[in-house]
Formats: sequence, structure tokens, C-alpha cells
Amino acid sequence: MPASMITLAPLGAWSPVNRASGDADGSTTDVGSATAARLTNCSKQRCASLSFRLLRGCLNWCESEPALAGLVPSGALKSAKVRDAVPSKTVKDDCLQREQLPLWFEHVRKLTNPVHAAYLQALLLTGARREELAAIQWPDVDFQWKGLKIRDKVEGERTIPLTPYVAFLLNALPRRNEWVFSSA
Repeated sequence: MPASMITLAPLGAWSPVNRASGDADGSTTDVGSATAARLTNCSKQRCASLSFRLLRGCLNWCESEPALAGLVPSGALKSAKVRDAVPSKTVKDDCLQREQLPLWFEHVRKLTNPVHAAYLQALLLTGARREELAAIQWPDVDFQWKGLKIRDKVEGERTIPLTPYVAFLLNALPRRNEWVFSSA
């Protein structure tokens, strides 16, 4: 269908797409309901900021689709007027405190799934992003030279030091397939 024939429904008629996505634990989440819940439990400024980011993501996706490209001017969301009206995303300040670490490690080590326990500990000890660590394959782990190759969303690919404890955790994992943190 040519882009000129596509019409957009009025915003009042729009409803979130209810699409189930698989979570790491095998359960499913209703994406539309999750987004609606996030929007109902936020202040006006946070709600405006979240809505803006969701709209920007949707418009960026539309721009990447050949049938939808060009419907919205490319700089529509980048104007100073829009940036000033929508508050910027604030830095998160929720983190584990030094005093909480012994209890955190105690409970994570008690997890029945060794892959989950190793994954959570490696996340904390390496500082890698969730997706970066989940994407690690066995060839990315260099036990001999103590390095861990991570595909970074910013720099592309980087190698970080493999500490003895993280090496111990990874070495204890079953090698079911090419993924280090694989499910059963």
C-alpha cells in the first residue's frame, strides 16, 4: 500500500496493541497492559516523558518501514519547542548499597537454577547490560587470558577482564549450546 493511501486513526480511537512477549522465565507479559499500567502510575511530567519516548520509538519504527517512511517530517520530534515541553529522563538513583551486598549474594546463591544465579552475579560484578551479558557465547569467554568479549550497544565490541570469581561461575555452568547463559 503506498504511503499516500495510509490514514491515521484519531488518537481517541487508538488503543494499545495487546501483544504477548516472552520473558526470561518463560512467562508472558501483555505489553499493552504493562504500558497502560506504567502510564496510570506516574506523575504528569513522568507520564508526558514516557508517552513522548513511546511515540518517538513508534515514529522511528515507522520511518524504518518503507510503506510508512515519510509520513511524519523527520525533525518533528527534535525541535526545541518539543524538547522544552517534555521533561528529560532523570538518572536512576536506585542501586544496591554496600551494606546490602552480603544479603543480596546470600539470596542469589540460594537460587535453584545455577544459570540464573551466575547470570545475576556476573551482571553485578561486570557492570554489563542485561542484553550484553545474555548474548555472550562460549567463544566470547577466554579462560586462558581472562577476558570476556561483550557486544556493546555503544562501542560495538569490547573486552573486559574476567575476574577469578566470574571465571569460576562461568566455568561451573553447563555447556548445553553456544550460549553461556542458556535455558534448559
